[in-house]
Amino acid sequence: MANIIIIGTWKEGVALDYHVSSSTPIGFNEYGRMNFDTVRTQLGEVVFKIKYRDYILDNKGFIDLIKFGLEDFLFNKKISYIIGVPPSNKYRQSQPVDMIGDALSEYMGIPYLKNFFIKSDDTYVKNLVGEEKKKVADTIDFNREAYRAIEADSNILLIDDIYQSGSSLNSCTEKLLSIDSVNDVYVLALTKTRNG
Repeated sequence: MANIIIIGTWKEGVALDYHVSSSTPIGFNEYGRMNFDTVRTQLGEVVFKIKYRDYILDNKGFIDLIKFGLEDFLFNKKISYIIGVPPSNKYRQSQPVDMIGDALSEYMGIPYLKNFFIKSDDTYVKNLVGEEKKKVADTIDFNREAYRAIEADSNILLIDDIYQSGSSLNSCTEKLLSIDSVNDVYVLALTKTRNG
């Protein structure tokens, strides 16, 4: 794993690894859609399992996997709070970003502010392109009660499971920077798509 720099409205951001290491077409299925033999990175497989297979994150194993990249990114950064982007599917029983936030909070000894952001639209950003993504990202707002918890001169670690276009992360960063008590926002995505 090597940290991949991601650029946006935040001060600094990285993805800890790519989501997929290879994806090879293997033929069409009975519906005429191409099937792929997809090989995920080790971290990509963890993200896939917690996002789509209801896998419960083993905090110690997870931290052991990301520790080097995490510590490299956070070196000389004073983080006050960890905040996650709002879920792409709020009906999931276990939210991947919340599991990640809880694990990071436990390891770093920094509060994770759960449910800080809310989305007023249930559209899945990952299925959209261009201006459609921007419109959906504009439906993100912060929970008015939660943002009052942020103390003066705070630096935020904004987290996401998969970085694709950055539209949700950019929208969340802009909202955070509009809060007087927030100085800087740093972004940590676990994985990044190849086309993101």
